[in-house]
Amino acid sequence: MGYGVLFATLVSISNFVFANDHCTSQTQRPEPIIRQSESSFGQEIEDISALFERYVVSGQRLEYRGFMESGKFLVPHMASNETAKPVKEIVEWPLHLPQAIAIHLEKAFEKGYANFPIMADMGHGHFYIPSEDYKALRNRPYKEVIHAVLHHPRLRILYHTAEHLAYVSDQQTIVPRYEFLRAHRNIVGSIDAPEDIQIVSEPSINNTVGGLPGWSGFGSFYLHVSGRGCFPFNYKGRPLKLDLGFMGPSYVPSESDHCTDGNSTLCR
Repeated sequence: MGYGVLFATLVSISNFVFANDHCTSQTQRPEPIIRQSESSFGQEIEDISALFERYVVSGQRLEYRGFMESGKFLVPHMASNETAKPVKEIVEWPLHLPQAIAIHLEKAFEKGYANFPIMADMGHGHFYIPSEDYKALRNRPYKEVIHAVLHHPRLRILYHTAEHLAYVSDQQTIVPRYEFLRAHRNIVGSIDAPEDIQIVSEPSINNTVGGLPGWSGFGSFYLHVSGRGCFPFNYKGRPLKLDLGFMGPSYVPSESDHCTDGNSTLCR
């Protein structure tokens, strides 16, 4: 399937448009950010639901979120240069990729495989391309590799869900009420057929799949609902917005929930 056909298909399925008034970077428009400390492992689904509803209205956002500029979707990424020091790269994503992610989410929630597009549940994914194609990219600069991966016509995304859900008891047994979610917590979505999501699994009690046979992983990304997010999507018939980025919720020790002058740690 060519990119032109793929783009048209995705638009027709998801009625996708960019929320341009909110597609700004943290540098362009400082806003309250989502913090790692706001969620922890071992939560009940009611707690995660309450956290989700809070994010819908709070206006908090991913600190290093992608943003639109001159018709391009640009995403900050911390990579390593030749001295192994972290440097911030700006990576352009193809516009059909956020659209496919939105469809993956819609289908996962429709089928009951996941419940919430936040870090505590379905909040991140890993990029995969065929191993034979990945071999040709070895030893090439990071920016070339990630560009090739993101634009690969057979790109797959492996999502892990129920990240902070207490689906395993203290006695290392599966909690019955969460068995379905545990069994379906590894979701694979494609770019060429985004509506056809698949479930993969492995035999451990945690059921965390670490790879796809015949495919090689390179890079991951985070997604998070936000009342001021960049990308609209359909959440069980409810129109919401998402932020996307290579980096997830930030570690910020401040307990403040407000961003006023743009200079606080929460508004970095």
